[in-house]
Amino acid sequence: MSKKTILFIESSLTGGGSAVSLNQLLSTIDRTKINPVVVFLNNHPQVKVTKDLGIKVYMVNDWLMTKTLSQSSVSLKIAQIINLYFLRIIKMFPFLALYLNIILHFSVILKIKKIIRSESPSIVHLNVQILRDLFGLVAASSSAIPCISYLRSMPSQKIDSPILNIINKKTTKFIANSQFTADSWIKYGIQEDKISVVHNVVDISNIETVELDNYVEGTIKDKFVVGLLAPLRGIYKVDEFAIDVFNEFHNHFKDSVLLIIGDGPVRNILENKVEKLNLQDSVFFLGYQQKALALLKEFDVSLVLNHQDTLSRVAIESLHVGTILLASDVGGIRELVVSEENGFLINHGDLDEAVNVLKRVKTDAIDSKMIIKNGKKTVSDNFNILKNTNKICDIYSQVLK
Repeated sequence: MSKKTILFIESSLTGGGSAVSLNQLLSTIDRTKINPVVVFLNNHPQVKVTKDLGIKVYMVNDWLMTKTLSQSSVSLKIAQIINLYFLRIIKMFPFLALYLNIILHFSVILKIKKIIRSESPSIVHLNVQILRDLFGLVAASSSAIPCISYLRSMPSQKIDSPILNIINKKTTKFIANSQFTADSWIKYGIQEDKISVVHNVVDISNIETVELDNYVEGTIKDKFVVGLLAPLRGIYKVDEFAIDVFNEFHNHFKDSVLLIIGDGPVRNILENKVEKLNLQDSVFFLGYQQKALALLKEFDVSLVLNHQDTLSRVAIESLHVGTILLASDVGGIRELVVSEENGFLINHGDLDEAVNVLKRVKTDAIDSKMIIKNGKKTVSDNFNILKNTNKICDIYSQVLK
């Protein structure tokens, strides 16, 4: 196969899991066969990572999906109000959904079509989720370019028939990040024969060692470290339950601390909860951290207590770096974790169950070495970046036949 250009469209707001996954793919893809070009809608740290890989990047603004520091609260409010009215119209007249979506994102569709004419891609790869990236599908299909859509989250509601018909007709292939994700979309009408499952993966390169004391006031060198690494964007990713779990555990073990890595609106909620429980001296908010995996490696236990999820990247990363994982039994987590073998699963909201796991780890009541060994093997065997990159490239080849 001659060298092909693939145009990736990354629409995430903060450069979270989807952008990280994209850069993992781009770092391992065979550049002698594939020429990647990336369109970003928001400027975040992962944009620099892409540029540092020597990959051509386009920055494109969309009045609804691009957030800038210069954007005034008034203009943001106006955009939200207009979008709300469009959503109400769509609810009343679902057959207008596609046309209203085109109107809302007409400018960015034209910009992407211009990029398509300039770069002549063989495939347009939408990297977040088809409903969010519908503008990209419109641009690709109107330019007669095959379109692949990654499905990294679940649909939040029933998909209106006109939109569903267009998605099924115009999308050449879907890639779901877990079987759970695939089943969720199939339930809402996405064609099953068009979906392939390629799990999230981790970077297999060596992870540097860091000193946790360099990230907090005072010293925690002799503390039992519970860690929470999450984008604090919404309560479906993390909520006050994590603080409640640590608080109850801390009541029994005062030599414990909780480190929270990530930023977003939920941070204020968690900080208020910490203050209410008088845990300020034992809970540290570290914000966004470039060396998040290195910090994750230093935790004694990693909490992934999501209310809902498809398959958490942090859960995979925890197993990879050798940190005991305590996760909510939601979404596709069972595709990764066998409880008591390579990690621990609890029912979300079961405080006693969660605290009991932490106590067992703290008091060496489990074989931590065995759990860690099994976790690393799980990732090496089934969530290997090189293997999964090959799976994605095989899908590209199928599309281009």
